[in-house]
Amino acid sequence: MFIPFFTLVFLAPQSLAEAGTAEADTAADAAQTDTEWDITDAFGSTHEVSIDTTEGTWMSVSVHGDTVIFDLLGDVWALPLEGGDATRLTSGAAWDSEPRFSPDGSRIAYVSDANGNEQIWTMNSDGSNPTLLTDEDTARVTDPVWDPSGPWVIARRRTVDTRSIGVTELWQYHPDGGNGVPLTTKDDHPHAGEATTDGRTIWFSSRNGRFDYNDDPLRGLWRVMRLDRVTGNLRTEVSGNGSAVRPTLLPDGSGLVFVSRDRNQTLLEHLDFATRKRRVIADWLDHDQMEGFALHGVYPAMDWTSEGDLVLWAGGKLWRVSLDGSRSEIPFRVQASWRIHDVHRAQNTIPDTVKSKVNRWPAMNRFGDLTYSAMGRLIVERAGTLKDLGPGFAPRWSKDGRRLLWTSWSDDDQSGRLHLTGGRGFGRTETLPVEGHLTNPVFGPEGKSVVVLRDPNQDNRPNMRSFPWFELLRLDRIKGEWTVTRLAETVDSGVGFRAPILTVHDERIWWLAVGERKSRSPAKSDFVSVNWNGHDRQTHITFPGAVEAIPSPSFDRIAYKLNHQAWVAAMPQPGVHAQLDALPKLQLTETVGDWLNWTPSGDAVTWVQGDVFYRQGLARDRIPSSEDLDEPSLSTLAFQLPRDRPDKTWAITGASVITMDGDTVIDDATIVVEGDTISSIEKGGAVPPGAAVMDASGKTVIPGLIDVHAHMHYGSGDILPEQPWQYAVNLDFGVTTVHDPSASTDVVFTQSERVEAGLSAGPRVYSTGYVLYGALGNENAKTPDRTAARNHVQRLKTVGATSVKVYQQSRRDQRQWYVEACNELDMLCIAEGGGDLWMNLSMVADGFHALEHSLPNAPVYSDVHQFMAGSPSGSTGGTAYSPTLLVAYGGLSGEYYFYQHHGAYNNERLLRHWDRRALDAKTRRGSLTAVDNDWNHQAVARDCKVLADKGVLVTLGAHGQLQGLGVHWELWALAGPEAMSPLEALRAATIGGAQYLGLQHRIGSIEPGKVADLVILNGDPRTDIHHTTDIHTVIKNGEIVSRDGN
Repeated sequence: MFIPFFTLVFLAPQSLAEAGTAEADTAADAAQTDTEWDITDAFGSTHEVSIDTTEGTWMSVSVHGDTVIFDLLGDVWALPLEGGDATRLTSGAAWDSEPRFSPDGSRIAYVSDANGNEQIWTMNSDGSNPTLLTDEDTARVTDPVWDPSGPWVIARRRTVDTRSIGVTELWQYHPDGGNGVPLTTKDDHPHAGEATTDGRTIWFSSRNGRFDYNDDPLRGLWRVMRLDRVTGNLRTEVSGNGSAVRPTLLPDGSGLVFVSRDRNQTLLEHLDFATRKRRVIADWLDHDQMEGFALHGVYPAMDWTSEGDLVLWAGGKLWRVSLDGSRSEIPFRVQASWRIHDVHRAQNTIPDTVKSKVNRWPAMNRFGDLTYSAMGRLIVERAGTLKDLGPGFAPRWSKDGRRLLWTSWSDDDQSGRLHLTGGRGFGRTETLPVEGHLTNPVFGPEGKSVVVLRDPNQDNRPNMRSFPWFELLRLDRIKGEWTVTRLAETVDSGVGFRAPILTVHDERIWWLAVGERKSRSPAKSDFVSVNWNGHDRQTHITFPGAVEAIPSPSFDRIAYKLNHQAWVAAMPQPGVHAQLDALPKLQLTETVGDWLNWTPSGDAVTWVQGDVFYRQGLARDRIPSSEDLDEPSLSTLAFQLPRDRPDKTWAITGASVITMDGDTVIDDATIVVEGDTISSIEKGGAVPPGAAVMDASGKTVIPGLIDVHAHMHYGSGDILPEQPWQYAVNLDFGVTTVHDPSASTDVVFTQSERVEAGLSAGPRVYSTGYVLYGALGNENAKTPDRTAARNHVQRLKTVGATSVKVYQQSRRDQRQWYVEACNELDMLCIAEGGGDLWMNLSMVADGFHALEHSLPNAPVYSDVHQFMAGSPSGSTGGTAYSPTLLVAYGGLSGEYYFYQHHGAYNNERLLRHWDRRALDAKTRRGSLTAVDNDWNHQAVARDCKVLADKGVLVTLGAHGQLQGLGVHWELWALAGPEAMSPLEALRAATIGGAQYLGLQHRIGSIEPGKVADLVILNGDPRTDIHHTTDIHTVIKNGEIVSRDGN
């Protein structure tokens, strides 16, 4: 297949230098001002939001004399004990919380991110003289408690490892300085916090093991521990069914109060130390965070008055509670304004031409011919002429440059094959006698043998790396016939998200393997080799997490990818095992260096950045300094295909059409479709002469569904199926557009391009690629400064991302850098707040485009409602909210409600695409059952209704929990008890999703000029939302892609 519109453009080094000037200037400006960054300064346009509230959400309180202090919306407030108007003690953009009076009432300890990271600060009781107490670079220090026996402050110190949720320990800090002293260990108490102390003994909350979803507090998930600091004795004070958290010592030391759970109701209990008796004081507290991440406590802090009453928060109010259970409200009112950054809502398009921006395995032969895989097609380019060899992957040239090895996959054959093409890629192709999931072949020493990786998985759907290792196969041509020998196992499946690239040298086989892995730490990576028979494994270089490595043809240097950048280092001598630090090395890129390779002569390292192929010339006898490098030469890979769309006119008649153009519903409508576009829609409208007609009388038409949080669960390997079943099942259920906010970058954008070009069926796909991960990992996004943030956003944009997902970047200044970078590069910046209410709300203040996942607290109250509703400004819109109810934080995941009430294992539409045994395993024997009032997602859905009514853009995101049907479950959950109406939920699932993606001008409603994405239903979902699965026909891009019934 020859494609004449291919163009290969070579730019001289001078052109590259000129092209990079503006970007370099921007990077230099950022580097100059990183140290001056102040999170309280505006970094874009802002507006003020005035809030007047007598309710608050998750308010920690402290009492001294006749004054109560509390936190509300990131500020500390003071209030007379009898109630009244609150006085603001802190203000500005810094998010301040969890205030605690010192024993003498002269100082207040509190949490603030004013220096870029959540730390403990102190200030005078009137709010003056704020002083930094702790100064951790990455650890977040929260929940301060004064030690009554001295100047120390006890606090919760949170760190992250390879899991972003992190762990917490109790530490104590001295106000005069020092790094602090640990009181507990994360190994024994991985979630310790909420301390109370009499000076000698500390009581604190501790979770039984690290966090996991859907753990049950009724089975004693949490307990109160008692630490004697003199003897070191540590024992359990309170435990048992219903758990025990947030201990608060009585003023006389005779006992403590603590929070527990009775079924779904959070309680306040009293424990008498003398009698060991427990009794319930209050059974009306708000839902606790025992099932959440509890990053700011399992329940807000409470405190005692001098009269022995307890002041606490519940139901959005402050209460004064006696030990006999009587209570009285402490009324308060907050009137103030907050600064919120305007949201930059980048607009997306549906282009007419699909350009390949993910070009994998690029390699040049000695003649200058270039091969690579684009859109799952194997491309060979020679002197401006391009040949498409068909579905193909992992090309590799022979040493003489005349033959090409590559692999393929066929859905029809349910297997992959290995091919050998002569004529520099333009000649005859021979298929070698080996089958399976094959990747990364390489020629042997004399070119008469081949080595290839095979995934042992024999599932008929390709999912490379489904096994934790590969088979290493060798094929030898003997007397004109090929023989296949299984040499060894690779022990692991490769580093990062790709299968190992093989190299043959000196009759040994070399690749990058997973190295030493310490618990909760990223693995190192080892460059290893085995002999020609698969034995005598040796390690040559240990890298601190490199994810690609390929030696030069002369084996004196090695190119590798570390922290997304291309590097080159010297190769150690044979038989030597070297640590990377022992070798001379040089960084070659600043934005990204992907799919590394060498020119056949070894005089240049090559890589790709989106659709640009780079060649960096290098001296062959040494590792140069950066000053000695010339600018790399580059060429643009312009492989492209037209977007797939029909060329016909047809009409749908007689249906009721829920247009999502406001509340407009058109009965007996005629929808005329020309090509992929709706040309007209009228009640009883005329059908153009000669147009085909679909009679939809008695049926209802809605826009195609849009899932803005759609993890399609792409395999992390390299070989792609011709038709991913996940795409097919979503399309069959009426999902015509998705946004995947975390996926394999290579795979998701390749699949997106394939769908748009008509090479594969599925919803149109937008994605962030792999997340900008804040936890430890070899593929994470290290962000030491603004330049790094901008480079991360730029590298994802080059491969097709229109959005990025900032996933638990711990520091607020880092998160702000990403917003700034996205605004500059016209990208959507979405947030993963990770079950941290304060992080979520500070992201609203900083102008993030959207919050992914539910707020961890439900319900939230008027303060949060007004704050989030204040995010929109003018035409910019505000921070959108995608609650992902099927995995709603803070309680049981909503998906289990639907397994329990609706089932899925016998759904005929699902079974068209799912493997039955896989569907049974996921849905048939659910291990989690609950009574109806235990379902937390319903409380979150009620909050969604309130927020939507106040103008917050609420959207549908099903999180990929059950491909296809899960989108409808999420839709039904939005329309749950006391939540949205069916029409409001449909709005979130259609035009709301389009607005989220910046595509409201093209999709999301049924109007002339918009793309014809339509779902024809047999019933009316306005009367019963469950009719959304009674699907008659699905239409995408004006083409019928699924049709059932009459």
